[in-house]
Amino acid sequence: MMEYAEYYEKAIRSIAEGTDPNSFAKLFYKCFQIPIIIVDEAFKLLAFANGGSFEDPYWEDIAQYGAARTETITDQYIKAGYLESIANSSTAIYVDWGVSRDYPQSCGPVYVNKELEGFISLLFMDIEKKEEACRLNTMVCSLFGIFLQTSDYQKKNMRNPVRQVFARRFFNPEEFSEPLDPVKYRPYVDISPEYQIAVIGIYEENDSMQDFLRGRIRSIYPNIIYQFRENRLYILMENRNEASMGYIRQRMRAVLTDYQFHAGLSGRFTEISERAKYIEQAETALQAGMASDPDEIVYYFRDYYPAIIFRQAKTSLSEENLIPDELKILAQHDREFGTDYKETLFGYLYERNDLNRAANYLHIHRNTLRYRMEKIRQIIGMDPDDPETALRLTSGYGVSGCQR
Repeated sequence: MMEYAEYYEKAIRSIAEGTDPNSFAKLFYKCFQIPIIIVDEAFKLLAFANGGSFEDPYWEDIAQYGAARTETITDQYIKAGYLESIANSSTAIYVDWGVSRDYPQSCGPVYVNKELEGFISLLFMDIEKKEEACRLNTMVCSLFGIFLQTSDYQKKNMRNPVRQVFARRFFNPEEFSEPLDPVKYRPYVDISPEYQIAVIGIYEENDSMQDFLRGRIRSIYPNIIYQFRENRLYILMENRNEASMGYIRQRMRAVLTDYQFHAGLSGRFTEISERAKYIEQAETALQAGMASDPDEIVYYFRDYYPAIIFRQAKTSLSEENLIPDELKILAQHDREFGTDYKETLFGYLYERNDLNRAANYLHIHRNTLRYRMEKIRQIIGMDPDDPETALRLTSGYGVSGCQR
């Protein structure tokens, strides 16, 4: 078997010359003839080398399908403490419990800038080689961490400390209140409107679970801008068209459903300078949604606005979020064109959407009210006759102090 120092020198040279994950794994196998498999923090396959097939059927699954099965992660890795034990260790450990009881192996975490990026397992299957395999595994994890920090790989996979700096500034608008220009962070940060904020609740002090969740989200949304804070994962989603963003939200919902996490989603916006408002929307949507509808998975601020207003003191929300955007749009229209559509809508909602009673309340003709309501629908892009929309708008009038 090749000496460690000789392998280390070969590996460092290959990294400096610009290797890739598969070549990295093949070099290790060529030197030591020990099967190796490398996955990211969500157990998505990065590379493997084994000269045939794995004896471990779970790793065979990953090699064949490109990722661990959801039920394997939830029912085995997490419940057995496999994920947490490895992630919380600074060196590779010997694993012979849970799903590895019949397939003993060493497994170690890969860290970059103190952030978990993946796992490497050596499938030696021989208890007599336990200590040697763990030492070798620790070394190869360290080498792969160096590989992950190479500039070419960072740019290709959008993993760079620059993105972390941008995320800190983005998700902490109170601390970093100065204008935030994404252009200054290129090429590692390249985002464009429309934007949307998601806040996912973790609800337990579990760093390995946070890393795993981040990895699953990143597997469907590689361009992720994120930050963990107070047992929550904050995510900035961006895309140029609603169809793509809708697809991302659909896949994210599937991941959250698999692991019973919950998320609050803000409205969509185009100006980063308004990010504080939309971060608050996602936070409060998550709080109100969990309190009023814990069986749901994703909570949109727009849908839970009435619950937010009824459950929280008015002063706990910023003024921008107290009033629905539709009422702000109407108020702006009234100021620009001298109309009184905001008052008209209030009267219509006050009379429970009854056209005749609302016309009497407003002292206008029924046909005039019908015309105004049609204009209001066009201006706000929504139908006040929709029950959920009506409830949200009525709640907004309650906090805006609007009265005739």
